[in-house]
Amino acid sequence: MSFTPPSRASFRQQIEALPDRIEMRDIQSLAFRLDTDGPLAVYYAPMGGAVNRKARVLLVGLTPGWTQTQIAFQAYRQVLRDGGSEDEALAAAKGQASFAGMRTRLCGWLDRLGVEKWLGIVSTEELFNTQRDLVQTASLIRYPVFVGEDGHNYRGSGRRPIKSALLWSIIDSVFVPLLAELPDALVVPMGVAVSGALHELGVDPARCLYGCPHPSGANGHGSRQFEQERVQMQRVVDSLQSW
Repeated sequence: MSFTPPSRASFRQQIEALPDRIEMRDIQSLAFRLDTDGPLAVYYAPMGGAVNRKARVLLVGLTPGWTQTQIAFQAYRQVLRDGGSEDEALAAAKGQASFAGMRTRLCGWLDRLGVEKWLGIVSTEELFNTQRDLVQTASLIRYPVFVGEDGHNYRGSGRRPIKSALLWSIIDSVFVPLLAELPDALVVPMGVAVSGALHELGVDPARCLYGCPHPSGANGHGSRQFEQERVQMQRVVDSLQSW
């Protein structure tokens, strides 16, 4: 199975027609559905954009959840309504939606590992504001994936990405080329599903924080998982000092 990323322009009219308050049912509709694989449904969202080839850190989530999807749509549409360009709208969507609601926890972990010292900044929280040039944010599966009739967030459990021909084709056609453009960046995978996929892709453990938990507040075991994996992740960060 091969996947061709959709054209943003083909969805502009549908996005501009969305109600002021965008609800899940507005997005989980045939108008935005890209494809399905059993109980998994992939929907369009204004994600992606130009690759920051100067990035020293690549943050990789699994797929945009509903919160990030809603933020992306609303930010993208607002820029268009204000007369901005497609590229400006996409940049706004990405800037506001990427890891929204979980940045503080994630950056706290990265700072404990000393990633901010390696980057020469005060805190990795700067990656989301004044030091965006140092980071590339991405999702293993660029477009939001929802599961079942109630359309809940896909978390990679039950059916791993590699077990879905559709999801793996999206990874292969969208994420793998991005990864290839950042051969020296420190890769930070969010959660078990992402780490497993990066292992399958052969990402060098010398530049990847395998074992990093998912920073979502819904992950009640995140802090314990971080402590369990901290030593091995610390070794990776310490080895970066000689890069």
